[in-house]
Amino acid sequence: MIRRIPLLLAALLALPAAAQTSPWYLGAALGQSKADSSLVRDREATIGNGNEPNLQSSSDLKDTAGKVFAGYRLSPLFAVEAHWTSLGKQRIDTTFDVPFGLTGRGGVRTDRKTEGYGVDLLAGWEATPGLTLQAKIGAFRTDVTTDTTLSGDTSFADGTDGTFRSVSGNETIVKYGLGAQYAVSKNLAVRLEWERLPDLGKKLETASSGAVGETDYDAWWLGVVFRF
Repeated sequence: MIRRIPLLLAALLALPAAAQTSPWYLGAALGQSKADSSLVRDREATIGNGNEPNLQSSSDLKDTAGKVFAGYRLSPLFAVEAHWTSLGKQRIDTTFDVPFGLTGRGGVRTDRKTEGYGVDLLAGWEATPGLTLQAKIGAFRTDVTTDTTLSGDTSFADGTDGTFRSVSGNETIVKYGLGAQYAVSKNLAVRLEWERLPDLGKKLETASSGAVGETDYDAWWLGVVFRF
């Protein structure tokens, strides 16, 4: 019994240090988002009958993305995270010949901004000391804002006057991803990850609402994680 006393004292002395390790953490990441080219095809399909003469589009489907997140470690290898994410903007410029038009040409410029918030469940596997491989799945509540600007001899399909329209819409999708996290110190880690956000947005039959596009997004992130 006497021999066990030093072990018990050592265990008791270790309790305050263990209590200082919090399961909470904060993080931030920057990266790049990219929408699938189907967004362009969806845009073109809403112009006239979808095959206007000399219909051409140029697009920029990539942009800088950013997010902030807060997490709680359920166990050494499982965590839940809440986040706010901006996927930046995508732009599509489409021009076409207008049959019987006064100017002969028409144009539609689409600027689409996507952001939102969500919750992810993370599962990890420690490949080597300090290096954890991760997989995630979560729900993402998106806010998609589409700004549509017309030029030339063209108008909105519903006959509304004006050449500009801004429309916002919300929906919830399921997203997933893979990543790796490396502990630089006890309180700081760096994280590299990829996420897929499928079927984001709503496919439309016409351009009358000014909004457009159901498509997949990919996002690549480099971030830091601060552990309390």
